[in-house]
Amino acid sequence: MKVSNHFSDWELFSPKLLEAIHDKDLPCEWFVQEDAIDFLEDLREFYGSPVSINQPTKELLHRGICTDSENLKQGRTLTSQHNFCAFDISLYDEDLTLVYQWIKKNAASYRIGGIGLYKTFIHVDWRNKSVPALWNGE
Repeated sequence: MKVSNHFSDWELFSPKLLEAIHDKDLPCEWFVQEDAIDFLEDLREFYGSPVSINQPTKELLHRGICTDSENLKQGRTLTSQHNFCAFDISLYDEDLTLVYQWIKKNAASYRIGGIGLYKTFIHVDWRNKSVPALWNGE
């Protein structure tokens, strides 16, 4: 099911969470912040390139927003931002350092609370912070 012009529910939610949402016949919009969708759409428009919600495991357990058990299986804690609203993203053929700079510059417009630059992706989340947490990962 489409959540926005360019993103479907299966891209934004883990399979287990998406199954629960569909089983209860709940709108997906209840589980992802509007600012997050606006951010993903605007990032895609600005770069003119599809935004990939990374899937770093063979089991495809983790796409974006996950359940507690999926985060624990990934070695994360129950306080992981992926329990709430977080995405690990990349853009095809784009310099992630430049994308990271664009996200930092525009973070306040989308109420972004955390931005982490990694070798192959950028983590973006909507934790409750007035100034985003910034970090470089491995």
